[in-house]
Amino acid sequence: MMNVLYGTCGERLGALRDWRRRCAAVATFGLVVTSALARADVNPQQVEQALNLVPDTQRGTGLYKSCAKCHGTRGQGSDDGDVPLLAGQHRDYLVTQLLRMRAGARPDLGKSVPRYHSTSVPALKTLQSIVDTAGYVASLVPEAGAQQGPGHDLDTGHRVFVDRCVECHGPDALGQSDMLVPRLRGQNYSYIREQIARLGDGHRMPRGSPVSEVLGMLTPEESDAVADYLSRLPAVPPN
Repeated sequence: MMNVLYGTCGERLGALRDWRRRCAAVATFGLVVTSALARADVNPQQVEQALNLVPDTQRGTGLYKSCAKCHGTRGQGSDDGDVPLLAGQHRDYLVTQLLRMRAGARPDLGKSVPRYHSTSVPALKTLQSIVDTAGYVASLVPEAGAQQGPGHDLDTGHRVFVDRCVECHGPDALGQSDMLVPRLRGQNYSYIREQIARLGDGHRMPRGSPVSEVLGMLTPEESDAVADYLSRLPAVPPN
């Protein structure tokens, strides 16, 4: 019988083979991310410098306290699912997103960007602070219990993930750190739904980019189903 969270063994092997065959698409994704950072007034030299810094996770523990009010003491996000799970997310991806937020380049986050993601926040004061915070968050083990959707159409969610998402995010939805592709596994349902919409309409990446085109073609029902599917994947420790 098919497991709607993972699919049959044959489907998973097929997804893995397909993912490997189409890995060239991931390089394109990486270029698009770099392009998005550049157009968002994030200094490319700052990005490179930050990604080369060594994180002090012990210092990051203290810095993260300025984030915990919204993201939770364990990086679990909010109960309503609007604030994302951060625990176990790839460090380099977190660094790039924190830099974008500090620059006011995440319009999808609305008024929370200047209020909670500026240099007045200890975790974002310096490049080293950002790297230390990201290093600590990346070391956290994500817990089970993400906010989930209604569970009405998980078969469709699994199909959409295999067809549209697996080539970049991988067959286990664990992303790729070196290509700045985030983990989606066990992420909060409401947050995934919102980000699919924002990515699809060009708010987070340029219109016409592979990610924007793929997500922009999803129907509302498919978006809801794949978000629900991903939110139900069991949490796994970071690499």
